[in-house]
Amino acid sequence: MAQRVEGAIEIEAPVETVYGYWETLENLPNFMANVEEVTPTGPDTTRWRVKGPFGKTLEWVGPDHPEGAQQRNSMEQHPRRGGDLRRGAFS
Repeated sequence: MAQRVEGAIEIEAPVETVYGYWETLENLPNFMANVEEVTPTGPDTTRWRVKGPFGKTLEWVGPDHPEGAQQRNSMEQHPRRGGDLRRGAFS
């Protein structure tokens, strides 16, 4: 059964700096505990390795789905709330 998890943190840094760090997928293992490695494999694809259930490691190559300027504008409009940072789903 799927479980929804939500959380929030406040980061004392300019929005552009935080978004730039988030946008660089290779940084995700630095703050996402189950993400072991993210490696670009082409101009629009990335290989992911994550810790899965029962001690298994999961790997896949998927397309990048950066939110781009629309997300950045959302964050700039609400700098205290921070906006939602989301990545597209993999098929």
